[in-house]
Amino acid sequence: MTVKYVIRLLPVFFLTFINLSTGFEKEKELEIKILEKIATDITKKEKVKVYLVGYPENLVISYSKKLKTTDTCKNSDVIILKEKSEIPCKGKIILTTNYYLLLNYPDAVGAFYWKKGRPHLVFIKERLERKNIKLPPDYDKFIIELSDRIK
Repeated sequence: MTVKYVIRLLPVFFLTFINLSTGFEKEKELEIKILEKIATDITKKEKVKVYLVGYPENLVISYSKKLKTTDTCKNSDVIILKEKSEIPCKGKIILTTNYYLLLNYPDAVGAFYWKKGRPHLVFIKERLERKNIKLPPDYDKFIIELSDRIK
């Protein structure tokens, strides 16, 4: 390759990089907006206090007007769980960003996650009922029965 050829390709690489990083930011913004919608629908509150476990606080602060982060689990309405960790308080509503975390945390009622570049949303019927959570009918197609999955 000649130097001129490489120099001509630099703008293409630069634009590709910009598009990829912009796409990543849009994906994260969309994820926050969806988590915000789910949390407000679950709690029936306009502003929801969230305790974050492994989830970047700067994303919530940057992209959400309705989710307010809290430093203590005790003061939260919802826990957003991104990684396996000990939860300091029991009985709180947990939303995960991973299907396997949803299955492994008994207080987790739903998961919003990406698989092969596509968004997925799942709620567990038994856990929603146990916590007396009634979601709007728009969510019906995302609710599964755990007993159907584990046999």
